[in-house]
Amino acid sequence: MTGITQNGIVELMDACGAAWPEAFWDAKKMAKLSWAAYEMGGLESVRIPYEGYFDPEIWGGELDKWKDNIPVLKK
Repeated sequence: MTGITQNGIVELMDACGAAWPEAFWDAKKMAKLSWAAYEMGGLESVRIPYEGYFDPEIWGGELDKWKDNIPVLKK
């Protein structure tokens, strides 16, 4: 089984102690959450980063950031 979109689900965030939105910008938390998908969920691959709005954010876009939902572009 592979993680084809992303694998940072709330249950893994709670289990490993690394949650969104901090795991988007903290490399250690990102690695911890991604590894949890393999270690606890048995996924053979993990996807990093978790979302595709890094470019718009760099150029001044604003995100709504939630633990239980993928961030969405506000502006």
